[in-house]
Amino acid sequence: MKIDKGTLAGIFDSTLLREGITGEEIAKLCKNAISQNFFAVCVPPEFVRHAYEHVKDSPVRVVSVVSFPSGADPTLVKCSQAEKIVKDGADEIDMVMNIKRFLAGKYNEVYEDILNTVIAAKSTNSRRFLVDVTVVKVIIETSQLRMSEIENGYTEGFLIQKASEIAAKAQVDFVKTSTGLHKAGGVRVTDVSLIKQVIPESVKVKAAGGVKTLKQVIELMEEGVDRIGTSSAEQIMSELS
Repeated sequence: MKIDKGTLAGIFDSTLLREGITGEEIAKLCKNAISQNFFAVCVPPEFVRHAYEHVKDSPVRVVSVVSFPSGADPTLVKCSQAEKIVKDGADEIDMVMNIKRFLAGKYNEVYEDILNTVIAAKSTNSRRFLVDVTVVKVIIETSQLRMSEIENGYTEGFLIQKASEIAAKAQVDFVKTSTGLHKAGGVRVTDVSLIKQVIPESVKVKAAGGVKTLKQVIELMEEGVDRIGTSSAEQIMSELS
């Protein structure tokens, strides 16, 4: 697969979510995103306003996370978090599915949790791109689901596809593979394939977790991924030079 710089840059959510980051690091992330023409920066909730101020006069979008990384917050807390970060300037949110409830088979509760958070986010006006509605992605943590499939004797891909179906039913814009923080690892190309088999064309896929090379990006794009979250976007761009 041949890919040009513009196409590669436009698929990246350049991400900085580790603990202990500083405002100076966020400023650098935003500056680099603007210069490289990345689609978005993904930052912790407490840095949304800071990121917004740096990118507000550019096409770069601001993404932040809800109930990250466990997804275990009550629905009302998730809704409140979503509303706040959108008001602070986020154009998109990446919320984490309640994985504990999902693995307990409480699928309707998971659906309601996602749906209510989607409604809260999309009912809140963004501070930019006013013709758009907030984009919502749901992180299903594919590595943990894969591990649970093995441990509990499920058919390979069953939990990943079940979670994707629930997310799509809850009217999300994207299914996102991973937080990038789970001990079982990040995204695999097969995760994207499994997700795309069961979601409608209107729902997109964001791959994240351990994406560090151009080879990985190309493999994911060939599988049909729409967006990639990585803290290595600059490094990957340099491979194309």
